[in-house]
Amino acid sequence: MKKCPRRLGCPFVFVNPETGRPWQDIRKMWQRACAAAGLDGIWIHDLRRSFATRARRAGVQESVVMRMGGWKTRAVFDRYNVVADDDVREAARCLQAAAERHGRNLDEIGGGGAESTKAPRS
Repeated sequence: MKKCPRRLGCPFVFVNPETGRPWQDIRKMWQRACAAAGLDGIWIHDLRRSFATRARRAGVQESVVMRMGGWKTRAVFDRYNVVADDDVREAARCLQAAAERHGRNLDEIGGGGAESTKAPRS
């Protein structure tokens, strides 16, 4: 990428330097680049998946990540955004820390949990 000429103001990512127009088919270039880098089995969409996951983990709001990645629906974004077990553990740690800052237990946040939404027995 560093060797590619940069075209400021150009809306395209992969530009043919001879025509200034976008490449119509970059599969062969992609395969050559992967081979030169010693990468096997990498797809361009792997880059989109990495972007979505890393941006979200860096704290970028999901709505912003969706806009930057061009995902218009939540369902499509969810295909690219990888939520690993470590993400869930980190979320639990954050919630526990927030509860402790407020001098409460995690299960006290939100008014008592699911049982508080049940209708009273008559």
